Amino acid sequence: MQTVQLLDEPFDGGYTLNAAPVQLKQIKHYRPDLLSASKWQQLFALTKHNNTQDPAVAMQVHAILGHNYATIENEWFIKDLTRIYFGFPYTFYIGTARYLNAKNWHYPFVTDVAPYLRKDEIQAYSQFWGNLIRYLKRVETRNGSLMLASLMTYGLQTLREVYAAIKTEQAQQIFAAYARYLYDAHIFKDTPVQVQTNFERELSRPRTALRVLQGEWPFLKSVNNEMVETVIFFHTIEGAQYFTR
Repeated sequence: MQTVQLLDEPFDGGYTLNAAPVQLKQIKHYRPDLLSASKWQQLFALTKHNNTQDPAVAMQVHAILGHNYATIENEWFIKDLTRIYFGFPYTFYIGTARYLNAKNWHYPFVTDVAPYLRKDEIQAYSQFWGNLIRYLKRVETRNGSLMLASLMTYGLQTLREVYAAIKTEQAQQIFAAYARYLYDAHIFKDTPVQVQTNFERELSRPRTALRVLQGEWPFLKSVNNEMVETVIFFHTIEGAQYFTR
């Protein structure tokens, strides 16, 4: 909703629950005319490292945009899993914000990626999405099958690039940090050492792409289904009762 509002401003009012933030590079891709070149640079500089949930930073973002988009009302739990996306560069929200923290509330996830990754490693994650947007520029979005094929192609290309780089010390550090985050957040059952070992072994095998698509990777088998069910429960059932509407 926030993204569509920035692209077209079609809403007289809107309301979000635990919404992920807007990705600035995505907005610039679709609406480069939204801002002048100088304002785009200001916005990129402001959102590269700062916490855009900070009211003072949010005010600066709104000042650059020239509109506060108050018709969009956003509510979040402070420790909701979507908070992790605010730790990455070029993310922000528009509209009003209300952060809820119910009494004795316990959210069983790790929501802050900062202790696991350095700024340059977080930037590498952001670069993945920037490259994806550039890759999809050549795709006719009205053709769903072509879009899906392109997404799969990009994903497999990225896996090959990661495999080529995994033997470097920097790549190993980044991957190990992500593996530790996923393990500490109980998203994967395998330990970081197991994940690293499986990753290197599986990507060196022939027919890796087919195994990924068939869901045969140890990564996928290691997903904690109970945690996935818990995410859905907290987001759509239990969590909703704490919001004002």
